[in-house]
Amino acid sequence: MLQLQRASAGSGKTFTLAKKFIWFLISIKEDGKPRRLRTSREIADGLGRILAITFTNKATNEMKQRIVAKLADLSRAAEEEATDKLYDSVAYLKDFSNDLNVSPKAIGVACREALTVLLNDYSDFRVSTIDSFFQSILRTFAYESNLNDSYQVEIDTDYLATAAVDATLDTIDNPHAYDSSASMWLKLLMNEAATAGSQWNVFQKSDTPQSIYSRLRRSIHRLESEEFKGVRKELDSYFESSEHEDPLAKAYVSLKKRMESPLRDALKETQDCCVRLVALLRADGIDPKDGCQRWFDTHIRKLPLLNFNDTSSKPPFKPLVISDTKPLLKKGVSSPHSEEINRNAAIMYEAYSLWLQLRESIEWRHWSVYSPLLPYLGLLGEARKRMLDYLESNNMIQLGETNSMLKRIIGEDDAPFIYERLGTAINHYLIDEFQDTSRMQWDNLRPLLLENDSRGQDNLIIGDAKQSIYRFRNADPSLITTSVPDTFPRHHAAGMSKADNTNWRSDRRIVEFNNFFFKSLVNEIESLSKGTLDFSNLYSNVAQFPSHREEKGYVEIRFVNQDISAETGDDDPDESTSPLSLVGPLISSLLERGYECRDIALLVDTNQLGKDVIAAIVDYNSGLSDGNKKIDFISEESLLISSAEAVGIIINVLRKMISGSLPKDNDDKDGNARHDWSEIRTNFSFYSLRHPELSVAEQIAGFLQEDSPEESINRMLSSMQTVALPALIEAITENFVPENLRRSQAVFIAALQDMVLEYCERYAADVASFLNWWDTKGKERSISSPEGTNAVQIMTVHKAKGLEFKCVIMPFATASMTPLRKSEWRWVRPASCFADAGLPPFVPVETTSALENTEHAEIYHKYFDLYMMDRLNSTYVAFTRAVSELYIITKMPKRADSSICYYLKEICGNADNYLAQYNTPEDKDFILPEGISHWNDAGDILMFGEKPAVIPHSYEVDKADETELIIEEYGVDSSPAILQYVESDMKISPTLNQDNTTEGENDPDTSTIMPEAADTDPRSEGNLLHTVMGMIKTTEDLHRAILTMKTRGLITHRQAEEWEPMLSEALNRAEIRDWFSGNWKVLNERSILIPKSADRRPDRIMISPDKRNAIILDYKFGGETHSNAYVKQVRNYISSFKEATGIRNVKGYLWYVRADLLTEV
Repeated sequence: MLQLQRASAGSGKTFTLAKKFIWFLISIKEDGKPRRLRTSREIADGLGRILAITFTNKATNEMKQRIVAKLADLSRAAEEEATDKLYDSVAYLKDFSNDLNVSPKAIGVACREALTVLLNDYSDFRVSTIDSFFQSILRTFAYESNLNDSYQVEIDTDYLATAAVDATLDTIDNPHAYDSSASMWLKLLMNEAATAGSQWNVFQKSDTPQSIYSRLRRSIHRLESEEFKGVRKELDSYFESSEHEDPLAKAYVSLKKRMESPLRDALKETQDCCVRLVALLRADGIDPKDGCQRWFDTHIRKLPLLNFNDTSSKPPFKPLVISDTKPLLKKGVSSPHSEEINRNAAIMYEAYSLWLQLRESIEWRHWSVYSPLLPYLGLLGEARKRMLDYLESNNMIQLGETNSMLKRIIGEDDAPFIYERLGTAINHYLIDEFQDTSRMQWDNLRPLLLENDSRGQDNLIIGDAKQSIYRFRNADPSLITTSVPDTFPRHHAAGMSKADNTNWRSDRRIVEFNNFFFKSLVNEIESLSKGTLDFSNLYSNVAQFPSHREEKGYVEIRFVNQDISAETGDDDPDESTSPLSLVGPLISSLLERGYECRDIALLVDTNQLGKDVIAAIVDYNSGLSDGNKKIDFISEESLLISSAEAVGIIINVLRKMISGSLPKDNDDKDGNARHDWSEIRTNFSFYSLRHPELSVAEQIAGFLQEDSPEESINRMLSSMQTVALPALIEAITENFVPENLRRSQAVFIAALQDMVLEYCERYAADVASFLNWWDTKGKERSISSPEGTNAVQIMTVHKAKGLEFKCVIMPFATASMTPLRKSEWRWVRPASCFADAGLPPFVPVETTSALENTEHAEIYHKYFDLYMMDRLNSTYVAFTRAVSELYIITKMPKRADSSICYYLKEICGNADNYLAQYNTPEDKDFILPEGISHWNDAGDILMFGEKPAVIPHSYEVDKADETELIIEEYGVDSSPAILQYVESDMKISPTLNQDNTTEGENDPDTSTIMPEAADTDPRSEGNLLHTVMGMIKTTEDLHRAILTMKTRGLITHRQAEEWEPMLSEALNRAEIRDWFSGNWKVLNERSILIPKSADRRPDRIMISPDKRNAIILDYKFGGETHSNAYVKQVRNYISSFKEATGIRNVKGYLWYVRADLLTEV
């Protein structure tokens, strides 16, 4: 049976998932019999049949660690006496013992066995992200999907979008590959931008949000939406229907003329008559303001300013009946042209009325919402072609395409076929954070869960629709509220009542405040809803029991008398009254009361607001006296690699290498040398980064006296055996980065090296291409802060999901609950009035209020409610991160509106009135006691509860450390957060295996340190060859392994040319070929873990599909072919493997590859 648990914030989702995983691992349910403990063999067989699915790699690691830790804890019961103390200290023990009706000792023994099995067969420990699981399925269907077996997955959609747009622009700008329709669309967009006074030159590739280039890149991102993927097939058919012309361009030109010409003509006639009227009146010396009817002067001033297709604003005035326009002149004012004046006025107002009538027509309403995006749709087809060409040429697929590919493969009855391909049937699914699942992902999971349910197997889905904040990634919270219950009507529901919904995170007052505020807020915003979402159902389980019953916890809402933008949080220049001015003193007060920096988090909606907060803290720190403790701050995501001076030097040297190929000086028309100032700027930037200890004046003087950078670069290049990009980074680090930076910023340099290796495996590995990627995407990459860093965390609400902090501060709680200026794309069928217009089967529209009076009004209503849900959920996630204290900074609302600040003032400022509405004991239970809220004397701070006493702690400030390392947060300089990293020499790092040991470790014929690529010592060569073989599972992997080593700069071009044919011949040897055919389960460089035994790690283990036979293979590349030590080593591998796995039929071989000798041990 399926268990569906709707778990609110802090209710212990990971605790429940780990418990279920262990329950399924150690117990089994048989037909007609009660559930019992598994035997050792059943545990080994069951491990690979349990799959826990999470949505991030971090959550996957945390889940694995939790399961292993709980199993180790439960194993204590095998040795300790069953007491109340043991039950209290070991989670799950009492429940397992009671539910299975066995002794705690039996549970402990089973868990100890399960832990041994899990650690020895870790590859069968299946905790995976949903993307990884779907990828594992897709790879087994590579042939059916027309994919190469060795395809790569591209997850960088930003880089793809940029590459696609750039390739499209290059095509248009290339006269030899001229595409008339794409050129037409681009010209249209550029003309519109020029008319609007915005950046029109798309070839400048401006990154400003409103530039055509940025909008084109954003339009490429629309291809990621599952809605687009649902209509893509019909759109492709439409565009392929005509070989010689673009059908959309043809339809657009025809419709544009049909729709715009009448409006243009009507407005032209209106404005022409207006000009004639003004000329006639002036000729007769009549001032329109004094001599004509009172309304006429306003009309003739507004009419010339109108644009024929301006539908964004209300009409300047209502249409007038012709009889109302006569006479136009006031009584007592005469003109010899009075009849002509009246006639022109009648024509003008009649044309104006026609213009209004046309723009209010149903056809124009639809055209006005279709036409702005049709040029982007036209360019989208060309850009998509370029993107697909890029992916195909690089043997890649987009990560987002996995779901749609699988949807075409997986049918409702295909689960057995899928399990056959995977090699094992999954009996239990445990799906975490289900509210983040997309509709297409659910379509692919549903057949598997239905098949499991039909076999009577148990599964768990756990999530919380209130915490669904990833709708921009296609998350669909209606799945957990509607789709799953409808698909599994006999499911077991949990987490819907307060008794079943305990909050283990927050103190009582925090829980009570959130229960009260969100229950009241949902009641209020339902009046704003368009009726497409049931907010009451969504938040039906918002009320929780606090696990901490003591009356602890504190909430404070600070209202600032300042006009902060409800959308962006922007404030006026006077920082003395801004929310930012309150942040520093508030943090300092928390530190003075005894909290540590790590206890505090500031949550914001956007990275830009994060930058503003950081700038405010830096400014606050700069104003503190020497004796005061400065605020250390950091972020999990925004330790930008590009912020390090050492990285800046490396990138500048690479830029210099590119620019160095250009002429240094150019002669002007008079023959005088004209310097390339961009090159001079690059050279000076390079010099100043290498000498930060000098003043600006000293840097300039030193720069003018130093030798040309080209000489140093040329010397470096001449000493290198390979100029592969990774080796180049290494050489630049050694030759140009000062020693003190190499040591203090080692972590940033290492992160850059890792990034370069990753880049080289996926893209063109030349310097110019890398710099282009760096400027587009790489410079935004960051390193994660070490866990436990004692610094205030500054992060977005999305990054804070799943985390908790003793004190949470929200400095910008001002956003509107309704979409004031926000919109998304939706794909709609053209209106019935355009049925014969030749438009595509689907066209994109923006979800603005302009849809209200069209056939697509329901689209806008759904978006309106979804946006409200996003804002509501984001607020809920932010408020529920706090453990002890929650601080909300917002603006003092001036009037009733839809902003969160208004609802905070209205609901919390009138808490007793709202509390009085809850009449039943169930409603009152753990909401808030009446009278708990109180204002300060100034009336701008509202408090709930009392500030808890915190045990003070002392700070020991190490003055030497304060200048060690400056970390930038969101790109803002001068953060005082100091990170402690292990210093390391910047040498080529050893290649790490999955267990984080170096290649060649524990092998007697290799060094434990990866040698330099240029080292020709035979032992070092053997170590490199071991690394190559460690990348190979089948013979098809050989070329890629050699290419990877060469790209990383670990082997030379000569070595690559020699080794690939040598290894290819060896792998095709008759006795060897089957082992590399893909018929065996292969474990390369995997340790065999035996309790109280030395770590033994063969080069290659191969297990037969039936798990009854195994082969252990150890490679040797040296000259010695007979060694007792080698034989003993392999025999030790065999005995350890038998003990660890229970497989009895195990053979071992020594393979002397260069000697072409295979010896069975």
